[in-house]
Amino acid sequence: MANEDVNGNNGENNGGTPPAAAVPATDLAARVAEALKPDFEGKLSAALAEIERLKSERATQNETIEARRLELAVAQARHAPVSLNSAQNDIKLHKAVEAVGGPALWHSMTLEQQAAAIGVEGVETKDSEITKFFGAKSSGMAANALAKSDPARYSRLRQIAKLRGIL
Repeated sequence: MANEDVNGNNGENNGGTPPAAAVPATDLAARVAEALKPDFEGKLSAALAEIERLKSERATQNETIEARRLELAVAQARHAPVSLNSAQNDIKLHKAVEAVGGPALWHSMTLEQQAAAIGVEGVETKDSEITKFFGAKSSGMAANALAKSDPARYSRLRQIAKLRGIL
């Protein structure tokens, strides 16, 4: 058994190939351990590269967001604020009632005369259109949308609603 090699050939040569040189067990174990050793440095450098990529991506996103915020601020600054002048219109109505001679004379006037007294045009507007925006069963969301999209029309319809007693 002393002359048998690893393959059990008793030192015989198969086909003329020389037998492999014996590798010391400690050298083989060292090479296997080196091959199986985890590549922490490679993984660390890959993770750091990924972090840097994500940081640059985040910086680009932040720049884009900041540019959009600036564009929005500029657009809002250029947009004229919506002024409905509701309080001023109420004061104008009150002064018109006083100028006519009081509420009794005011209510004896026709709607067209009342509208002319306060300077409102379009009194022929239907009640159904006015009650859609003003009154007990009106839509606050529709009134708000009208006030934002067409403040002059909103103000006019509001004054007409006051004249007709809807508000």
